[in-house]
Amino acid sequence: PEPKWSNGWLTNFKNRFYIKEYVCYSEGGMADIDSPENIKQMQENRDLAAIYPPENILNMDKTGLFWKLLLNRILVTEASNRGRKSKDRITLTLTVNTTGTNK
Repeated sequence: PEPKWSNGWLTNFKNRFYIKEYVCYSEGGMADIDSPENIKQMQENRDLAAIYPPENILNMDKTGLFWKLLLNRILVTEASNRGRKSKDRITLTLTVNTTGTNK
């Protein structure tokens, strides 16, 4: 016979030891790239870049690598301290030209 799996044992275990799941929300937000001001600025940038050859047009962006950041869902007991999210990070800059030949 094929076994039937359920989450009953896990739910009972978490209830017995007062373990709860918490979702940690991000502190940042998304940029509004579709606003009329941003669309106008992007078109102006394209017009300025049009005088240069594609291999000389570069795009650079920076991002953060949060190397100590925990997962966004954690299981903790009610007595434990959830603490704050780690802000330790490495800043990365990524650059590539329009043709993709220089990265």
